[in-house]
This record gives sequence, structure tokens and C-alpha cells, in this order.
Amino acid sequence: MPVTLQELARRTGLSVSTVSRVLRGKENVSAEAAETVQSALRLLGLAGAHAGGAPMIAVVVPRVRYFDLDAWKPLRRELFLHLFEAGFVGVTVTAEERPDPGRFRDFDLLGALVLGEEGKTAGAALEAAGVPVLRIAVRPPAGPGSILLDFDAGIDTAVRHLSQLGHRRIGMAVALGPDAGPRAAAFRRSAARRLHIEATRAQAPVEQAGPGVPAGRQAADALLAAGCTAIVSCGPALTLGAMQSAQLAGLSMPDQLSLLAIGEVPEPEVLSPAVSQVTFDWTEVATQAIDALTALAGRDASGPLSGGAARRGPQPLLQVAPDLLLRSSAAPIRQR
Repeated sequence: MPVTLQELARRTGLSVSTVSRVLRGKENVSAEAAETVQSALRLLGLAGAHAGGAPMIAVVVPRVRYFDLDAWKPLRRELFLHLFEAGFVGVTVTAEERPDPGRFRDFDLLGALVLGEEGKTAGAALEAAGVPVLRIAVRPPAGPGSILLDFDAGIDTAVRHLSQLGHRRIGMAVALGPDAGPRAAAFRRSAARRLHIEATRAQAPVEQAGPGVPAGRQAADALLAAGCTAIVSCGPALTLGAMQSAQLAGLSMPDQLSLLAIGEVPEPEVLSPAVSQVTFDWTEVATQAIDALTALAGRDASGPLSGGAARRGPQPLLQVAPDLLLRSSAAPIRQR
């Protein structure tokens, strides 16, 4: 389980700022507070890993809206696991509309990892506070200092696989938001190339859905009404919604409807049928992100600050392609 400052504060009954001072080895904490935090770390199997000035890294996470599912959860889990293994303390920061840069100066952060587009404002506030920032983006970033999760390549992989199975009528369900337009465009480009069609809105239907599984089901209902024999779902709620839609329509998966998910699905192996995915190696993404951020901050992940102080080096730009994980939710086309 990822352990954050907030979790340590809850377990110890201390404030987040007090826990932060203990972990950074500050002198203005009581011996009792220091022992309380160390006892909590021992109970968590982290004894000695973060005492005496352990550097802290913020992880800025998007808000999970009502009824929606957290698509970033697997990466968050891997990030916190690898941060603690490397001797860092992870601090969760929820993306806010107007964060105060002053609040970040109190934590003496080594750096910050910003997940997704929603954290742009918080990332700018961190940079204004002098904190090195590395963004993990799902759209081509405006500048360097980002890791790009190449969802366009993932969409093309999904369309290519479904077309090789014989599907000619493929639709896509995508969440409402700033990513919807670019993903729809990527889907239609891929459909035009793989299916040799003009890929108009009618030929390559895309349905946008709000948060939650019921909205995902409505999007899938519309795609089924448009005659789609295969659906590409871009989000966990959309995937579960498509499965509900097929069940309510009396369609057997994958015999009468194929489904291929882009990104994460909660426990895809235990669903019936097990869901095929185009997804990322989150362990590798987390490792690359931490290595890139520590290089940006002038610190080797396993050693002290270079030259005794943080410095801004060349900002890396990495692009990560997803992998196709075949299970049993997609199959050759059959009449229905």
C-alpha cells in the first residue's frame, strides 16, 4: 500500500507538517513526536528508511469525480512503492484550481511528479515555489520536462488488432474532457488507415461519456445502436459500462461483441470475459519518472545531491508506448 505523509499523520495522530519535519530531520520537533513517527514506520516495515532528512517528492494526482474510477491508481501505487524503495518520502497533492505556491515552500520538496492534464495548475504553482517538476502526460506536451504516455499508439494498436480479427464496424467510447477530441481524431486516423475507409463520424463512431459506469453504458448503447461489432473503451468506467450494455442487450462477449480497453481496468483477469487491454508497464513508467525527476533535480536516485544543492539540468522528454495484453474479450467477428 502506498504510504503518504497523510497516512503517517493519521496513524500517529500528529499533523502533516510535524510528520514532515520529523522525516526531514528538523530540530524543532519533540523526541516523543520523532519516536512516534519512527514507530509507525517500523510497523509499516519502513524502519530506518526515511529518518534524518529523507528527501520528499510530491505526486500531484487528479481529482476522482463522483461515480468515476481512478485511472491513475496503478501508476500511483508503483510510484509510491518505488519512491520508498529509493529512500524518498512521497507526498500526495490533489490537483486544485488555484493552489497557493506558499504552501509548497514549507515542505522543502526535492521535486514533483504531476499526473495528467488536470495537475497543470498545481505544477505551475510548484515551479513558482522553485520545485523541479516532471509531468506525466497523455497528450503531446507543450514543452520538455514530460513523459508522454502515447495513447495515440495505443488506440492504433487496438484498431489494428480488431481489424485483423475481421471487424469492420468499430466504435470508440471516450470520457468527456480535454482529451476527448484528440483521442477521437487519433481513432479516426487509425480507422482510415487500418480499415481503408474515409472514417467519417458515421463510419467510425465515437461516443463521449461523463463520469461513472452508467454513462459508460449509455455510450456503449449508442455504439451498439450504430451497428458496432467491436468497441474500444478509453477508461475503466467506460469498459465496465460497455460490459453492462452488452449484458443488458443479451449479447454474448466476445462471440457477438468484442471489447478492447485502452488503459486500466479494475482486476481485468477476474471479469467475465477477462478484458483484453492496451496498457502501459506501470513499473517501468514509475522507474523512468523517478529517475528523470531526480536527474532534473540534480540528485542521483541512490545518492546525495550533486554539488550539495538541487540544480536544474537538461529536462528529459520520454515517450512510452503501451503493450497489447490479450485475454478473452476480443475475438473474430461473428454474425449476431
